[in-house]
Amino acid sequence: MPILPVSPLDLVSLERIARAIQWWLNGQRYQLYPHRLSANIPNFLLQNTGWLKKDIENNLFYVLRQPSLEETNNFKTNLESLIKQASARGSKAKGEISELQKIVDLPEQAERIIQPLKICPVCHAVGSFQSLNNQSFKCECSECKSIWGTRTCGHCNMRYPYIQMTSVEGKNGQPGWVERTLGRDVLAVPCWQHNNYESFICPNCGKCAQTQSSQHPTCVRCQSKT
Repeated sequence: MPILPVSPLDLVSLERIARAIQWWLNGQRYQLYPHRLSANIPNFLLQNTGWLKKDIENNLFYVLRQPSLEETNNFKTNLESLIKQASARGSKAKGEISELQKIVDLPEQAERIIQPLKICPVCHAVGSFQSLNNQSFKCECSECKSIWGTRTCGHCNMRYPYIQMTSVEGKNGQPGWVERTLGRDVLAVPCWQHNNYESFICPNCGKCAQTQSSQHPTCVRCQSKT
C-alpha cells in the first residue's frame, strides 16, 4: 500500500488533502515529462522523427509525443530495412540485429508513455496533447475545457505542473479561496491578474512564474515578495 505524507496543517481541510493526492498522482507524473529512454537507436531511424529527441551528451532519448500512424509506419519500415541489411552480413551482425529487435515496439511504447498524460485531471476525459519548447507539454480537455501540463518559471527556470480551469468563478485574497474555488484541482496555485487563472505561483521559488519581472498588483503573494 502506498504511503502519502501529509502535513498536519493539511488535515484541517478535505480539499487540501485532495490537493496533496492530486500532486502525488499527477503533479509528479507531469514533471517526469519528457520520459527518457535508454536505447540504441540508429540515427537513420531518427530522420524526420518529431516524436523522439536525442540527448547527445547522455546518449538518451526523449519521448516528446505519440507518433502518428505515418510516423509509426515509416519507423517500422526503416527498422525492417536495417534488420535485413544486418542479416545479410551473417553471424557477425548477430549483436546488431539483437539491438535492433529491442526497439521494434518503440512507437507503441511511446504511446503507452504519453497516454496517461492525456487523461484530464478534472473530469478524466481524454484530452489533446501538445509538445512544447523547454521540455514542457500542454493538454486541453474537450469535455470540461480544462488545460494542464508543465511550464517553465520565468524566475528560476524550473519546470512546474499546473491545472488551468476555464469555467471557475471566485475571488482570491481571502483565506481558503483556493480550496473554495478550485477544490482539489490544483497543482500550482493561480497568481491572480485581471481576474483570470492564466498565471501561477511557481511551487519551486514561490514567485509568479509568468515572466521574470511579473509582479501582479492584485496578488497578495506578489505583494509580499516586494
